[in-house]
Amino acid sequence: MSKVWQGKLVALIQPEIKELASGIQLDAKTQDDILQEQRSQWTQLEVAEVGEAVEFVKPGDKVYVPFDKLKYCSVINYGDGERIIIKQDDIFFKW
Repeated sequence: MSKVWQGKLVALIQPEIKELASGIQLDAKTQDDILQEQRSQWTQLEVAEVGEAVEFVKPGDKVYVPFDKLKYCSVINYGDGERIIIKQDDIFFKW
């Protein structure tokens, strides 16, 4: 997509969330706990889009964002999938 992202925002491709066995009904808290556990294992996230003021990374780079930053990030449906929206300063390093 050719949109301009503002400032120092970085959009990361959200990895596919592993599905549970069909037929199992979980309450919202348990589902959230499982999602948080999966997020804690994401160590190489791919950069999809960057804001106009981002200098550290570019689309296609793989980055590490600590779990405590991912825990409270925004997730939006954009382009061909979901994107995790973070600030450039939340990136600890790129691979």
